[in-house]
Amino acid sequence: MLKMRFLIVIAFLLLVFTTPPALSYRRHHHAKFGPAEQLHIAYSDSPDTMVVCWANRIILKTKAPTTKAPTTEAPTTQAPTTEAPTTKAPTTKAPTTKAPTTKAPTTKAPTTKAPTTKAPTIEIPKVTIRYGILSQHKDTWSSDTRVSTTRVGRYLKHRVKLRGLKGGIRYGYEVRLHHSSHKSSWTGSQFTAATEETNWSPRVAFFGDLGWTNDQIRDTLGKEAFGQTVDAVLLYGDMVYWADGESENAFMRDVSSMTANGSVPMMVTPGNGDAGGNFSIYKGDFAMPGFEIHDSLFHSFNIGSVHVVGISTEAFYYQSFEVQNNMLKWFEEDLKRANQPDERSARPWIVVHYHRPAYSTNYGTGQHGDKYARNVFEPILYKYGVDLVLAGHVHVSIAFFFSSAALLTLYFYSAESGAHAPCI
Repeated sequence: MLKMRFLIVIAFLLLVFTTPPALSYRRHHHAKFGPAEQLHIAYSDSPDTMVVCWANRIILKTKAPTTKAPTTEAPTTQAPTTEAPTTKAPTTKAPTTKAPTTKAPTTKAPTTKAPTTKAPTIEIPKVTIRYGILSQHKDTWSSDTRVSTTRVGRYLKHRVKLRGLKGGIRYGYEVRLHHSSHKSSWTGSQFTAATEETNWSPRVAFFGDLGWTNDQIRDTLGKEAFGQTVDAVLLYGDMVYWADGESENAFMRDVSSMTANGSVPMMVTPGNGDAGGNFSIYKGDFAMPGFEIHDSLFHSFNIGSVHVVGISTEAFYYQSFEVQNNMLKWFEEDLKRANQPDERSARPWIVVHYHRPAYSTNYGTGQHGDKYARNVFEPILYKYGVDLVLAGHVHVSIAFFFSSAALLTLYFYSAESGAHAPCI
């Protein structure tokens, strides 16, 4: 019996000490960042200011997991204790002998720590932008580190205001990222600062419903932007049809080249295809005038003899009554200012753009346009003498002329064919 118990103990010890050690997956993430990309520039809320936006891809490098041997306590075994038999002096009774008592060995099971996993931590790098008059040496350029940086998925998105610009002057700018593990090279572009002059007619290319599947539009606009044949690009929604982050990043990379790598200002309003995550990706990508307050959902700016207003039909479908009311209040106040005698005399043309048209013969499902654009926006447009409205959504660009003529050149783009033609 004792021999059998001893063999069981030995077998148990062999099992414990021959079991392979457990792995502890304590991953250490070291972030590196790709070069600056998605460069684009936009008009700001003052004539001497422009906004530059760009992104850096986050590249995580993971060290191999470290192996930690388990801590095991050796089993303790108590030797059996046997009491010697006690025998009384012989009497008439037979001697009584107690059987030996043996205690079973007690063994503690080995304790092994469960694997632990650490969430990746990323050091937010320092970002610097330098800018100055293009014809001057870069050593004379201004440098600014007041860059707003947010993480959106696998990218860091940056935006910064370039201040103190002189209208009509050609500027250059470059951005660089500083990290504890590396420093990126300078990447940049050039642009012409906005001017307050009103005695010129701007050339504006506008389109919507791109969904970023049409190479013809991309190639055509790219040529015009690099050739400086347009002064600005207007996008009125549905930049992508899948608000999943990667689609937006692909769009932003291509649209950067389409606008001459951040040389031609790009102004946008959202469409239903951009509504994912309460427009969170859209808000991270763009910085329209007043973006600190309005999240780039609505804005206005001046270009030559034209006052341009971008508002959102999508607020009525995806956002709260508070957002809708704030937008409508802002919309009326902006048009009131644009209609002040001095303002309207300097900029007689008011253009409004949004995503869903008030009227359309191509709307589908038996409808003839968007009820909010028709019932909410249209009375305001007439009240303040808006001259032109631009809309999309139905994959046909639509323009409504409220005046008999327009003093700006507009390039219409079809999301289906990529064809374009000026409308004068």
